[in-house]
Amino acid sequence: MKNIYLYKNAALYHLLLLLLLLTACKKEEHTLVVTAKSTLLQYVSKDPQLTLFKAALERAGMLNDTTFSNGGPYTIFAPVDSAFKVAGLTLDRINAYDPKALAFILQYHFVYGNLSSNSLIGFYTQVAISRNPVYRPTITKNYFGIFLNGIPLTTANIILGDGIVHKLGRVAFPPVGNMEDVIQQSPDLTLFTAATHLLGYDTIFVKANPLPGYHGLYVSLTVLAPNDAAFGAYGFADVNAIKQADPVVLRSFIQFYFKPGTSLTSSFLGGTILGDALFDLVNPRIYKIQADGITFTTSGNVVPPHIVRPDVIATNGVVQVVDQVIIP
Repeated sequence: MKNIYLYKNAALYHLLLLLLLLTACKKEEHTLVVTAKSTLLQYVSKDPQLTLFKAALERAGMLNDTTFSNGGPYTIFAPVDSAFKVAGLTLDRINAYDPKALAFILQYHFVYGNLSSNSLIGFYTQVAISRNPVYRPTITKNYFGIFLNGIPLTTANIILGDGIVHKLGRVAFPPVGNMEDVIQQSPDLTLFTAATHLLGYDTIFVKANPLPGYHGLYVSLTVLAPNDAAFGAYGFADVNAIKQADPVVLRSFIQFYFKPGTSLTSSFLGGTILGDALFDLVNPRIYKIQADGITFTTSGNVVPPHIVRPDVIATNGVVQVVDQVIIP
């Protein structure tokens, strides 16, 4: 009888323990909370690194649900505050900017689709469709990350409820025109402008794609453009000095500054070689670029030249502004 009593008590104990476990599980199920992800608009409106991007959107009339939801999902390449400041777009400048012109710039940063490191498979460079009605930015993915027009990200893959945000290290400006327009409108390239006009290269800068070259036809052009300080250090004090210079001397180095294709600095990272010059038939030269993507190795420069204003986009190519007259 004693054994039967003990058996009943043990069975009752295990039954009570099972009921307690079931009750505990049931309580956990009732306390489960699902938190919805922020929307693109909510995130951009609150992020402390995107205050100038928010201000620009507001000035352009784009800080609303219509912008962020119609036609989406979007991947937004959002320049951080420091990027706006480097571009000269302070809050005062933004608030004085023409709203339509500002919207034209900002639309360039809204790319259709969900583009993250996981969805972009492999390494490639591709023109993307954005909200800008005229121009399309170039997206690159390589070993070093994702880039927009060669511009690196400061923070990638912010996955939100209705799209993705990548924080951008520079403002991506749409082209202001062809290569000639870009060079002429650059206040630091007045001497390069004078030199290329003297040598007749400006007639190539205005051509639409494809550009003619001795290898055949190329769809675009990469120009290495020494800034005014570089020409000054080389002995050309001003535009008059360029005009009075021997064209043979100028051509001896400037002819090597034109490379076929659009080469963005994102493709230079890790080190690379820029191939033959477009207009040199006799002594083709190449440039080696070091792993940082902006430093050149040349035979004629004591101090290595650097790209100081990268990836200036034109409708028919890209300008890489350098800090020395490069002697290949």
